[in-house]
Amino acid sequence: FAGLAGQGKKRKSARQQEAVSPVDAIDPDEPTYCLCEQVSFGEMIGCDNEECAIEWFHFQCVALTTKPKGKWYCPRCRGDRSNQMKKAS
Repeated sequence: FAGLAGQGKKRKSARQQEAVSPVDAIDPDEPTYCLCEQVSFGEMIGCDNEECAIEWFHFQCVALTTKPKGKWYCPRCRGDRSNQMKKAS
């Protein structure tokens, strides 16, 4: 009997650990950002276009490793350079 009781406890504790996994702790109401439409994580940069629909971007998604000096516009808002907005058409 002692051997069976020990096995049952091991299985139960393993199931409890899975249920409390941090992966399951994602808040479905947390807002999403960026071109990837994921939650906020790591370093992020804000588009300087006040009317940008997305506004915040993960560095890795917009190919940045450091914060650029001056204004920065996301790929959807910029012209040929990341420091210039698209010209209105």
